[in-house]
Amino acid sequence: ILSPDDPDPNKRFKAFFGRRGTFSPDGIHWDTLGSKDIPGPIVSDNVITFCYDHLTDQFVAAVKINTGSGRRQRRSVWISFSKDFLEWSEPKLVLEPDAEDDALNRRRIAKMSDQVVRISDPKWQIAQFYGMIPFPYEGMYIGMLQVLDVSAAAGGTDDTKLSVGGGGEDGLVHAQLTSSRDLLHWQRVGGRQMFLPQGPASAWDAGTAYTYCPPIVVGDELWIYYTSEGISHGNQSWYGISWQRLSQRAKQG
Repeated sequence: ILSPDDPDPNKRFKAFFGRRGTFSPDGIHWDTLGSKDIPGPIVSDNVITFCYDHLTDQFVAAVKINTGSGRRQRRSVWISFSKDFLEWSEPKLVLEPDAEDDALNRRRIAKMSDQVVRISDPKWQIAQFYGMIPFPYEGMYIGMLQVLDVSAAAGGTDDTKLSVGGGGEDGLVHAQLTSSRDLLHWQRVGGRQMFLPQGPASAWDAGTAYTYCPPIVVGDELWIYYTSEGISHGNQSWYGISWQRLSQRAKQG
């Protein structure tokens, strides 16, 4: 993000490098400048989203940490705060999937089965919260929650090797809306509908739809930028065979 009002010209641009803040005077040359990692057992640092909250004059970061929910370890959303982007508070759990999310997951996977490469026993088809970008808006907070609809756990089809929450699961990623008044208590809005869905089978955004930054206010509109993949989650390391299977399915139907 750009923060031109920072009194230190070397900190005009801010981003995350791994689990710690990093700074730049020009958006090209970066340095951590003594910043510290966000504490806690973060699952991975590839999805850490953050914003500046002008309502409380602090930075807010959302990280994913596994929690035990419904007898499964699964990714959930935790929030951490910082006044200086150098040191961060201990993350607090704010959102975790529940049985309703799992039921919606299974229905969506059944409807969009031609957009995933692997499908395993329905007992492994549980929802995960891959991340969330929170941002202040009109005196409150809105969040774009990234939901991973798991179609198959990592490890193939042998139940003794399957795991959920440790990475490598196949499935689809979309965004849902959430809201909050204090950044710690979040509500699901819109009946948990897909706010930013994947595209149709074989489209460039058929597999995932990730939101990493707050919307940009343009007049009376919010412009939402997102990134996508045409392949389902967990198959990025073997694009060839995945694209081949998905292409065959597209041609067949």
